[in-house]
Amino acid sequence: MMGYRSLLVNDRKIRFLDTGEGPALVLVHGFLESSGIWSDFIRHLSGPFRVIAPDLPGHGGSETVPGLMGMDGMAEAIFNVLRFTGTKKCVMIGHSMGGYVTMAFAEKHPDLLAGFGLFHSTARADTPEVKQNRIRTIEAIRNDHLSFVRQFIPALFAPVNRGCLDEEIKRMVQQAGRMKKEAIIDAIIGMKDRPDRLHLIGQSTVPVLFISGREDPRVNMQDMAQQALTAFRGQLNVLGGVGHMGYLEAMNETAAIISAFAGNAFILQNEKTARR
Repeated sequence: MMGYRSLLVNDRKIRFLDTGEGPALVLVHGFLESSGIWSDFIRHLSGPFRVIAPDLPGHGGSETVPGLMGMDGMAEAIFNVLRFTGTKKCVMIGHSMGGYVTMAFAEKHPDLLAGFGLFHSTARADTPEVKQNRIRTIEAIRNDHLSFVRQFIPALFAPVNRGCLDEEIKRMVQQAGRMKKEAIIDAIIGMKDRPDRLHLIGQSTVPVLFISGREDPRVNMQDMAQQALTAFRGQLNVLGGVGHMGYLEAMNETAAIISAFAGNAFILQNEKTARR
């Protein structure tokens, strides 16, 4: 049964979903999202895995946590969740901004990871052009954050999928519209200021998963392929007819990809432990 739990981090509430039994699979949502994005997705995964899905600070049911609104700080919030749940090893998959948080976690706590994945995300820092776009976005949000939300979310989907996923898009817009303007801005600043962590992909001794959409307007598919090639155990899956929201646009396919990847990562981890 799927259930929410919470803990206090620096006296602020962090909420997370915790369901299923087995090795821990941590799903990290993206910008303007929450753990609720995984509600249908988790049903494909909570049989073989214990799925833990946090609401990042300022998102969903989690409060803003002063000092933890950047990517590194959000990674520390997840570390607190894993410590609270007694999780010693996990596979972590981050969607979009959640991938940036996952990379920060991989740098700070590599010993807790049996594998990790970037789901429509990148290990690279923002280019100067993207940084400037984020600064302009912050100004737009200060003027009218609800208009920004209404325009931003539908554009993440491949055009062919917007009609059939209209209800899901409306729910996402409604949820994002309830976020505090300050939390949205803090998240954008955190994304803008994050460092390049591409070197971690090449240095990783655990499997690394990349999931890309051919019609993703935010993350370049060719660049994801190049990043996957630098990994010792890299896996790239490219989804046709999919934009930036593969967990909705290709739910069954992406859930199967993640399930197989996590299962193999834990097998490799167990073999490594047995050899010691």
